[in-house]
Amino acid sequence: MANPSLQAESANANTVNDAFIEAHAAYRYAKATREEAIYAPANRGKDLPDDVGDRLWDAHEEALMRLFQTPSCSLNAYTWKLRIFREEAIMELNNADEILDALIRDADQLKEVQMKSARR
Repeated sequence: MANPSLQAESANANTVNDAFIEAHAAYRYAKATREEAIYAPANRGKDLPDDVGDRLWDAHEEALMRLFQTPSCSLNAYTWKLRIFREEAIMELNNADEILDALIRDADQLKEVQMKSARR
């Protein structure tokens, strides 16, 4: 699913890099694919077969980690990461500390960029 605000920011200000846009798109695709399988009419009330469920979860989690490991090049991108953090209930995942570390690195990098801009 495309994010118009991220696309507009990228087109107008070049502040969100292609890597972040690609990681965000990959995450949304993996999440949608997993949810489509879970909520498909044929699967209502049933669990997915273990191999299918595991494969879809692994793809979702891999895309999620890629997104969080991709540096945010703007406050808008960082805000989207925080929204996804909340939406995915990240604190319940085993790798929550790794994701929080990535968010902290992002905030520190954004702060550095802002401070450098303020000195100019």
